[in-house]
Amino acid sequence: MTDFYQRMIDFTRDGVYRYRYDDGTLLAANRGLVRILGLSCEPSELLGKRLRDVMVYTEPEGTVRRAASATGEIHGLEYHFKTLSGKDRWVVHDSFLVHDPRDGEVVEAIVKDVTSHKLAVEALRRTSQLLDAAQATAGVGGWELDPVAGKLYWTAETYRIHDTSPEEYQPEVESAIAFYAPESEPIIRAAVQEAIVGGTPFDLELELVTAKGRRIWAHATSRVTVENGRTVKVTGAFQDITERRRAADELRRLNADLEERVRERTAQLEIANHDLEAFAYSVSHDLRAPLRTIDGFSQILLQEHASSLDAEGRRYLQLVRAGAQEMGQLIDDLLRLSRLTRQAPVLGPMSMDDAVGAALDVLSRDREGREIRLEVAPLPPCTGDPALLKQVWTNLLSNALKFTSKRESALVQVGSRTENDRPVYFVRDNGAGFDMRYQDKLFRVFQRLHRADQFEGNGIGLAIVALIVERHGGRIWARGETDRGAEFCFTIGGAS
Repeated sequence: MTDFYQRMIDFTRDGVYRYRYDDGTLLAANRGLVRILGLSCEPSELLGKRLRDVMVYTEPEGTVRRAASATGEIHGLEYHFKTLSGKDRWVVHDSFLVHDPRDGEVVEAIVKDVTSHKLAVEALRRTSQLLDAAQATAGVGGWELDPVAGKLYWTAETYRIHDTSPEEYQPEVESAIAFYAPESEPIIRAAVQEAIVGGTPFDLELELVTAKGRRIWAHATSRVTVENGRTVKVTGAFQDITERRRAADELRRLNADLEERVRERTAQLEIANHDLEAFAYSVSHDLRAPLRTIDGFSQILLQEHASSLDAEGRRYLQLVRAGAQEMGQLIDDLLRLSRLTRQAPVLGPMSMDDAVGAALDVLSRDREGREIRLEVAPLPPCTGDPALLKQVWTNLLSNALKFTSKRESALVQVGSRTENDRPVYFVRDNGAGFDMRYQDKLFRVFQRLHRADQFEGNGIGLAIVALIVERHGGRIWARGETDRGAEFCFTIGGAS
């Protein structure tokens, strides 16, 4: 029988050993103890050594002895130590104190290595803490329903959302459903039933009343686990979405207010546009008539009564005619600008080469009798309003021809380049140029950078160009230097 017990002691993975109570000298040991101590030796090599020589105590060395001295026996004492190589070990210690005639008081002990279990429990504890922290940060709780056992489990955040705790409340299906507001209770009850019976998950936003009487909105979702055609588990998430619902309601209210303001502003704009159209009609008819009269009678005086006037009188009449004609042109430009503010572009694929060609045809008379080198490069197409973009090219080219009029050899270039993956169209000339300090005035109505006696014009042409470009979702800018020429560049939002 002794051989049987010895084989069992050598076979077990637990540590079985015997040591003197007073100094911890090992008197017997098995392979299980060698393994737990992290050593690579035979059990016989431990005999005669003290426990403190083969392990590093992390708790007071007398812990086991004090426990044994009280009753002579120890059952299930857990303690921690380190192996000589520095590895942590947790063991459960069982022992009893006996009197040996030869060795005196002796402790006979068995230790079970529970390190793996201890580490797993610690990892589970940390994971649980991290999960609780993550759920609290995100404001999302979890729950699980075991329909077979009829058990419902909540995470800490789910308890918090319900204003309760595990000490105060043990969740059950019926009592959990009872938290929901009367109008929401039938919905969640039917959804839970369908999840259990039909295996159908749910995703609901419902109202409930917490344990403290707070009325909140919650987002409840579920996932169903079915085995052999039977629902064995329903898990889900639970989130307090009260603030989100309030924000959504406020956003809807603000949108409704905004829509009402837009309707009011649209009505006001329609009235303003109607008034503007009436004003434009008045300008077109009521102002043109007296201007035609002034110009017409001035022309008659010059043609039929010139002999009755001296040179100074004829010069005055010519100035009157020029002023009337200039006023007429100004009215035409203002009306064109007014129409553009009300006219939406008719967009479609178009050729910029055709638009430039049409503009040059319009300006053919402005080039007669002048030495002008005109360089027009192929241009990429775009999406735009052909009539309006023809007006852009006409105004920019007219501008270039006007400000190169004092050059013996004028140069006007039309081309494009790519910037930020978009085509940039330009008109460049070697004319009078401008001072870059005043470039912000270029595209304003009635703003001129040159005196009227130097170059004619009323300062509306570039304002029209800027308005058309902006209506096409693009932008326009210019670079120049006094007496060194200028370059006008623009993009089109629908350029392709």
